[in-house]
Amino acid sequence: MYKIEKQKVKEYNHTRNRRVRYTLCQAPFTNLYFSRTGDVVSCCFNRDFVLGKYPDQTPNQIWNEVKIKQFRKKLKNNSLEKGCEVCLRELKNENFNGVIAKHFDFLRRKRKYPVMMEFELDNTCNLECIMCQADLSSSIRKHRDKKPKIETPYDEQFVDYIKPWLRKAELLRFSGGEPFLIDLYYKIWDYTLEHNPNCKFYVQTNGTIINSKIEKYIATGKFDLGISIDTLNNEKFARIRKNAKLPEVLSNLNRFIELRNSDRGLVISCTVLRENWKDIPDVMNFAIEKRAQIVFNTVWTPLKYALHNLKSKELEQIAELYKNNRIDAVDNLSEHNSKMFEALIKQIEAWIAVAKHKENALYSIKDKDNESIINGIREKLIDISTQDFIIDKFEKLISSLSKSTDFRKYIELIYLIESKDAIKFLETHGETEIIEKLNEQIY
Repeated sequence: MYKIEKQKVKEYNHTRNRRVRYTLCQAPFTNLYFSRTGDVVSCCFNRDFVLGKYPDQTPNQIWNEVKIKQFRKKLKNNSLEKGCEVCLRELKNENFNGVIAKHFDFLRRKRKYPVMMEFELDNTCNLECIMCQADLSSSIRKHRDKKPKIETPYDEQFVDYIKPWLRKAELLRFSGGEPFLIDLYYKIWDYTLEHNPNCKFYVQTNGTIINSKIEKYIATGKFDLGISIDTLNNEKFARIRKNAKLPEVLSNLNRFIELRNSDRGLVISCTVLRENWKDIPDVMNFAIEKRAQIVFNTVWTPLKYALHNLKSKELEQIAELYKNNRIDAVDNLSEHNSKMFEALIKQIEAWIAVAKHKENALYSIKDKDNESIINGIREKLIDISTQDFIIDKFEKLISSLSKSTDFRKYIELIYLIESKDAIKFLETHGETEIIEKLNEQIY
């Protein structure tokens, strides 16, 4: 669906190991991601291109389906599928270190089974983080949204299905919710440790849970841990990660470090928000002090916590702070952290360019009345589309939006959308869905 230019592919591959250059992304060749809804995908960043669904299909059926084979073929031809927009954007921006597909480059594929599996089987969680949502946290669903518990489609039968793969897997990754509160994970860990003790595990935890069984896993198994730490300020931490206390998380972190084998990895997972962007250099230095890799998570929604939709001057202030706090690459660890930090800076610079483009576009219409703006949008749509129903849908949409007190904001948002993208959206989405998408941009 999204063909990448040959020159861009060549530049991207120049940053990768030669053995993986046969495809833009190794994920569909090496990995299955089991999401909390039962949807099975090849990567957690692409939830749109669903390979299959459990329990309607067994994991083995999904791994050998025509759909995943077609996906692999497209990737070999330098085409990305629907849902791969995150990697597409970074490739276009030449932010090659920020391309998520590279996270799979270290894997060696086996045709008969996935060498890696990622599990997001349940949303059981004890925290109510401000940037999180009910689908990812049972506590948010219960207390913030006042909704009933989501029942997981996964059961012990699922574990039985994947046991042949667990005996051969090289890496298993676990997220949630909070993984250390999900009972089914303990069954997977116990079975794998008994039958495949050399398998590596990665657990992304909020760092609030520790008990004797967890301590045993970390001390005896090949467990790498990702700990969520967004700031070293106690008050901010408590606001961002509601129900958690920074001193307790840091105490648990130190215990994890004591228990783990010396060659086991530690990752500080840091979500960059409006609330904490000034604290990121301190978190960087903390990661170096703890001999941990750092990973930066981007918030796209809710918009009130995100950075990407800030004004260009605000983004420039953030970029300047980060550029003044770059770290030196003196070993493999600091080199990795430096690359992650540079990728964050490059991402912010891309947002600055987008923000300036939008600001200039809005400035050009600031003295125009609503009808003039609508006429301009209509003319652009007519210029590149011969389909009458597109214009009809546009007219009906404008009629519905005109009843809102935010009408001016709506038409400004529509004006900022590229005409070809607007046409594609009108083709594939209903009026209600389009209005919902626009509302996400107004808060």
